[in-house]
Amino acid sequence: MALEYKAWLGRPVILKIALDDLEVPLRGKFLRENGETIRIRIDGSWDIEIYKTMILAVGEDDMA
Repeated sequence: MALEYKAWLGRPVILKIALDDLEVPLRGKFLRENGETIRIRIDGSWDIEIYKTMILAVGEDDMA
């Protein structure tokens, strides 16, 4: 199942990321979608690329 990312552009999100056999939440602002990755800004200053295959879920960050 492919997730839809365009609706989250510019919004604060919480990603559920798969790391080996762990599921980790990651808070940040969704910046853009590339071919196989998305770019998210964490802590207001770090931009990182996350492979789409690692993302299990996307949700709105109500704490932002």
